[in-house]
Amino acid sequence: MNTRPSGGLPPRERPVEKLCLLGAASLGVPELIAILLGVGCRGRSVHEAAAALYQRAGGLQGLRGMSTHEMMALPGIGRTKAARVAAAVELGRRAAGAFPGGDEPVRSSRDVHARLGAALSCDDKERFLVLGLSSKNRVVIEHRAAEGCLNECPVSPRDVFGPLLKCPAASAILVHNHPSGDPSPSSEDRLLTIRMAEAGRLLGIKVLDHVIVGAGRYYSFRDDGALS
Repeated sequence: MNTRPSGGLPPRERPVEKLCLLGAASLGVPELIAILLGVGCRGRSVHEAAAALYQRAGGLQGLRGMSTHEMMALPGIGRTKAARVAAAVELGRRAAGAFPGGDEPVRSSRDVHARLGAALSCDDKERFLVLGLSSKNRVVIEHRAAEGCLNECPVSPRDVFGPLLKCPAASAILVHNHPSGDPSPSSEDRLLTIRMAEAGRLLGIKVLDHVIVGAGRYYSFRDDGALS
């Protein structure tokens, strides 16, 4: 007698059951996508739809950048399924940027990278963030000062310090990413750091560091002695 459940696959080969038996880490990306999609459509199984979406995205990085309209262009993926995938990707991004230290003080560039590195290193656009700290180096505000394109992110002192003055914050740490993966500072990065440090001095908010996030590594102006 055939004891296989409906669907024709044993539990270890069905994504939901496999996840429950072995944990989420045991699943490949197409299997995880299949769980989000739930069901397939006429002429295409959910596994085929998931594999097609993953292939079209060109990997996780590409999936993160796909819009719901791009997903919906694929057979078997409607508005609801596309929204599920987009929501899961955004949850992953936010979880990656969640700082486990909670109210712990930010004492070093390593702490900054632990807080923001994972999320920023996945971005395909340059983003400029600011951490406003209390007199005890605890984060009182985290805000996005600017967002640009692949290799440029215009930012002004008002963008950086405006929200910090309302807190108020005693000091600031500047953070931005290099989508190229190389965190080495450009000449523009160096000039910007000097400009922001001077603006902070005039406003009474000391710029403690400027951290540039790359692929799995980062650069700190303070650690390098480039920010006195």
